Amino acid sequence: HGQVCGRLLLPFLTLLESSEQPQQRVLMAELAARLYPHWQGSPESYLTDFITRHAIAPFWQDDLPISGQELAVALDKSNSKNSWIDYAPAQRQRMIEEAFRVE
Repeated sequence: HGQVCGRLLLPFLTLLESSEQPQQRVLMAELAARLYPHWQGSPESYLTDFITRHAIAPFWQDDLPISGQELAVALDKSNSKNSWIDYAPAQRQRMIEEAFRVE
């Protein structure tokens, strides 16, 4: 579970960086102001850099394949129920494909 969430976090941060959703922008700005007030770039790029520099193991580089069928099931079962944004199936698919190698 942790590896799956970790692998999906980096593509999510990439997607989040281009978000124009007001609540997400406010929350990311507040997070940045509290955790890293001197950072000049985007909060998402800071978090991505921090995670990839300080991870115990480079989990995002490990080859972790999933089948096309597993991708289809993940897309079918995934949703945005706890999100302010309804991510389109294409956005969810892109995050999964960036996190895993689809066979």
